[in-house]
Amino acid sequence: MIGVGAHPVADDFSQNWSSALVRVLEFLDIPAYNRVPISKTNAQPGAPMLESLRRRLSKQFEAQDEALIEFLGSTPSWRR
Repeated sequence: MIGVGAHPVADDFSQNWSSALVRVLEFLDIPAYNRVPISKTNAQPGAPMLESLRRRLSKQFEAQDEALIEFLGSTPSWRR
């Protein structure tokens, strides 16, 4: 089992998503799946977010993000 705060899985997922998925499954205590090759699909950069929307969402989810930061032990990429 992975220790809380030991691995910033959210940021890892975009860079090393295969091993991040394995860590998430271990953390959730989900039995190992048949290690079938997994491929990224629909992984495309999106359009830039409007700054006004980014500020609104940042304010709206501030409490949840703070709890996530405490849980992960690091700051998610969208809060940097």
